[in-house]
Formats: sequence, structure tokens, C-alpha cells
Amino acid sequence: MNGVMIMKRVSGSRFLIKVLVVLLIASMTFPGAVYSLESAKLIEDGQHIGPGTYYRNMNYITPNGNFMVNMIESKFDSEYIRIGAADSGSSLTNKPVSYQALQKTNDTSRVIGAINGDFFDMTTIKGLTFGTSIIGGEIKTAVKTSTVLGVTDKGDCFIDTLNMEGAAAYKYIQYPVTSVNRLRWADQTVIYTPFFGKTTVNTVAGTDIIVRGVDLPLKAGKVYTGKIESIIPNSKITEIPEDGVVISMPAKAFKQLAGVPSGAKMSFFVNFDKKDLDFAVSGSPRLLEGGEISPKVKERADALQRHPRTAVGIKDNKIYMITVDGRQPGYS
Repeated sequence: MNGVMIMKRVSGSRFLIKVLVVLLIASMTFPGAVYSLESAKLIEDGQHIGPGTYYRNMNYITPNGNFMVNMIESKFDSEYIRIGAADSGSSLTNKPVSYQALQKTNDTSRVIGAINGDFFDMTTIKGLTFGTSIIGGEIKTAVKTSTVLGVTDKGDCFIDTLNMEGAAAYKYIQYPVTSVNRLRWADQTVIYTPFFGKTTVNTVAGTDIIVRGVDLPLKAGKVYTGKIESIIPNSKITEIPEDGVVISMPAKAFKQLAGVPSGAKMSFFVNFDKKDLDFAVSGSPRLLEGGEISPKVKERADALQRHPRTAVGIKDNKIYMITVDGRQPGYS
């Protein structure tokens, strides 16, 4: 799992701020307000937690029960404030958002708010995120198309569709890359970096190519070249080298690559249709688009049912990070 975070630099110039969990449920600095909303009542508390950044807790008391909502509102062009993302350090390591946030707190900066990001696998590979994830410019995971909260290297934020393309090539033989650090299915080509873990995990056997001597981490817009150590046919699990990658291809690729000697060079690249990305966190479905309810909502059955949820939104130069608690009778 990964998360979105807001960080504040304690001293000096601007620093990247990341958000993973709402860590701010402490004492409030101004009294709560109570509003009547027809048959419902809203009790709201909050505090100023950083430059241009506010935390609010909203308790909606309705005939259908209580709803507990937390929100952080922040101007992402505020001095000393930046938005970013974090993870547990491995695609297969599950750590709470609070843990991830604390890892980003040091002598020169501290996290002042954080929420969960993306959905993640709870069955085959627990903790593996569903969509594209970019942290500090490094491609942690990537799929062909994702809806993302993106942050550029200048600190600008956006919510949009992010499309990926890539290829792996040996001489004139080229294979389109389907994803990065994801389960490989039939007729797909997946690049596995050390971030994924110690070994690949695939649903069907294929051809795995171990490529060493790669100048990692994997970033967009760069062609990487390494030396083939070995080509393994009929493989589902292959050890990922610390100084390279495994390029996992369909089983039929072995016939095309038969006879390729150890030490031969192989190249690959991954690009996105949005440039200069420092961070990206996926989410779905898209809730609002152009101020209107997105048609994507109707495509997801679970979007029409009541569940605890995390959401992020942008308006003008402000970012809004929201959690709605649930499955807690009497509380939310």
C-alpha cells in the first residue's frame, strides 16, 4: 500500500511534503461549531496545522446514523509545504500509513498529515497496489492506464488519466512492456525491479530474462541497458538481481531468443504521457470531472455502496484529502 502525504520543512527552503494518514487527531485549537442541516446535525472541529494548511473533523449526525469525516485542506503553493507520496519500501511489504509517515520525518522536515492511497491486492500478492505508483521520480509500479493524483517536480498537483508505454529490445527484436512490478498474465511483458521483492511472481509460466548491470532506479524517459545473465524458459518464479531487473515475457519469446549468449546487451524503457512526474498515486473511480459527477462512478458497483473511503481533490491551488470512517457502530 502507499499513501499521499503533506510534509513541512522545519527550517530552510521548501521541502517535499507527503501525506499518508491523518495523524492530527489531537487537541483542537478553536472551539467546535454545530450546524443544523434539516434533519441532520453537523459538529465540526479543526485547527491550523501548517502554512496554508488546516485539519477539520466533521461529525454528521443523521437519522441514518453518525458519519465521521476527516479532511486536510492545504495550499500546495504555500512556502515550506509540498505534496508527495510514500510506501513501505517494497511492493510486498505492508506497513500502516502512520509507519510510512514517520519514516519521512527527520531533523529538517516532518509530516503533518497523511492518508491511504490506491487500492491494493488482498489475495494473490497482499499489499501490491492496483495502479501506477511513482515516488521521488522512481517508477514503483506501472500499468497501461491509471487515474492518478500527480505531483510534478515543480510541486504542481493534478488529477488526470496517466498512460504508460514501454518496450524491451534485443537487437531488432522488440516487445511492448505491459506493466512494471505487476503479476504477469499470458502474452504480457513485465519488468520486475528490486522494489518488487526478491523474486518474480507470475500467474502463468513464461520466459524470464535476468538483466544485470542496470543503472537503477527505474525512471521515465530514459533508455536502460544491461547485460543478459541468463534466459530461463517455463518460469513462474525468478530471483530479481539487486543490480538489475527481470524482464518476464510470454513463453513463445524463448524461441525468438534461443541462442542469445550470456553477456549480450538488452535495452528497455518506460514512458508516460505526463512529463516531469515526481510523485503519482492511483485511485478509482474518478468521482468528479469538470465539476460534474464522472460517468466512471456508474461503472463501479462498489462506488454505489456505502463503504469507508479515502478521497483526494483539487480546486484552484488547494488540495483536499478526505477520509470517511466506517464499520464502527455508534461512531461512524
